[in-house]
Amino acid sequence: MKKSKKEKKKLLAKQHASDHLASLKQEISTMLSFNLNPYMVFALYIMERFEYTHVEKMKPDVTQFMDNYYLDFPDLDKIMDHIELREAFNSYLQIVQYYYLLTTTSGKEEFEKIVEWLPTENKQRQTLLSWPDNYIISLFHPIISEGTLYFQDLKDQNNYDVYVEDGSELMDIIQEKQPTFLSLLFPTENGYTISPLVECQHFDNLKDILDNDLPKTKWESELFLWYRDNLSYILNSATLDPFGEDLLPEFYSAERFANESDTDFADRLLDQDPMFENFPYVLELKQLLVKVIQTFPQLFIARANVFPLLDALKVLFSDIEIESKIDEYLGDSLSHFWILLILEYLPEEVKMIEEFKVDPDDWTDYDDLDLPF
Repeated sequence: MKKSKKEKKKLLAKQHASDHLASLKQEISTMLSFNLNPYMVFALYIMERFEYTHVEKMKPDVTQFMDNYYLDFPDLDKIMDHIELREAFNSYLQIVQYYYLLTTTSGKEEFEKIVEWLPTENKQRQTLLSWPDNYIISLFHPIISEGTLYFQDLKDQNNYDVYVEDGSELMDIIQEKQPTFLSLLFPTENGYTISPLVECQHFDNLKDILDNDLPKTKWESELFLWYRDNLSYILNSATLDPFGEDLLPEFYSAERFANESDTDFADRLLDQDPMFENFPYVLELKQLLVKVIQTFPQLFIARANVFPLLDALKVLFSDIEIESKIDEYLGDSLSHFWILLILEYLPEEVKMIEEFKVDPDDWTDYDDLDLPF
């Protein structure tokens, strides 16, 4: 008997799905043959398999779960115009999807099916199946010690040995920014592997969620809502800019790298602000920054932002009457604090830079950012 067009279409769809899953499994085997950490590979393809299974025809319980943590519709329209925020939101959604797989009844059933489908050894399979009972989700601060990467849980201060490929983009980000991440950690025989992660150092209310004393599952749910609300706030702040520029707060960690010299540290900090690139007295400015680093080493910590210090240097190297102006323009800002420290503890160094000051308007030649003069 000839099959109907509808039946043929169903058979072709099943064949296509089967071919795709076979291709996906072959990709996994190829990745494992490169001697990559197997759990890093499994973590990536568990999500890829889950999205392939559900994205086109998501089950009602998955949709309902995701709706709890989704952005509002007006924000979804706005976020398409902001590449960095859009990418952050996509990574956040992947973490939420993983959380669905690990914590809900239907999700755990799907997770077990995916694990059974993976080309694993028995010990690896048992480790993967333990993830729903042993995952860790929180806000983490990365620490690199003697070549090993640790994620410090900011909620309880526990440190977790995390595996990351040498030379990975993540290691570069950690070395450059020292960020705070929202992520899921999955246990393996040797340390932990990570889910997608999103940076949170731009959020100024970390303490609100970290100090929130709730039962584990309730706190984890609140963590997602906290991140979503922060993302929404930054998104809407950016859209208020009449010039169409993102208003993401500038942040660069003031923490010093291990074995970094005073001058190398100063060079790295100055490199973060393009306004210093063509500054005619950058050598003298760097000498002052080196002296600041040597005089106040305890202030250069991971969660401190270096930009207020850089703004303070711009003020100090501007031809103005600093004493009479800083209170009026800067008030109680962190830049004001740095200026007061430098004037108080490094008066001789400040005196030596008198002949190297520029007109305040000259700074606008290097950047669109106006100083508060």
